[in-house]
Amino acid sequence: MEEEFSSPVLSEVQKYFADEDSCYAMNFYVLLRAVDRVAASYSRLPGIFDSEIVEDVPRLKAAAVSVLSDMGLKGASLSEDLVTEVCRFAGAEIHPVAAFIGGVASQEVIKLVTKQFVPLNGTFIFNGIDLKSQVLAL
Repeated sequence: MEEEFSSPVLSEVQKYFADEDSCYAMNFYVLLRAVDRVAASYSRLPGIFDSEIVEDVPRLKAAAVSVLSDMGLKGASLSEDLVTEVCRFAGAEIHPVAAFIGGVASQEVIKLVTKQFVPLNGTFIFNGIDLKSQVLAL
């Protein structure tokens, strides 16, 4: 994980942003990293208070631009609707989505412990809006 955060493979990142099927997952990946930065800076998740959503959207966008810049993608942009949706979501956990992610994680642990089958190689992104998942090999 440290390797992925410190030096992502630029060619893979650019490929994911260019690919129509992978672009949405990559947007989620960047926004999740931006949420971490906002939470570290302000000691709370963006959008957690309804009155501050208007302030949090620009904060999250600035953090996302910073993440993109750190990844070497200075000209890339994110969906405005997705940024607003992440702020509106405010870190809520939807139980069926949490159960699905827990099932995937436990399946991967079993693969590692039993040394059978091949575990996922990369970052697993699940889009709860469209019910799609993807593994990003960064």
